Amino acid sequence: MAELDALINQYSHLKDLPREKDALHALRKISSLVKPIMRARSWKVGTLTEFYPDQQNLLGTFSLLNQALHKS
Repeated sequence: MAELDALINQYSHLKDLPREKDALHALRKISSLVKPIMRARSWKVGTLTEFYPDQQNLLGTFSLLNQALHKS
């Protein structure tokens, strides 16, 4: 079922790892927690993607901006 107020267009999870259905459910649940903030700031996300970083301090990436978030 499509959302009326789609702030996240699609979700992507790692299909080759165990518990892929749980991962997709977790992505959707996490996104629901941040949607009020996104709505307030008029932010939208094309694809929210699960990733498994090689670096322990890597928190996320911005593929469009070609930047990464790191923990200090």
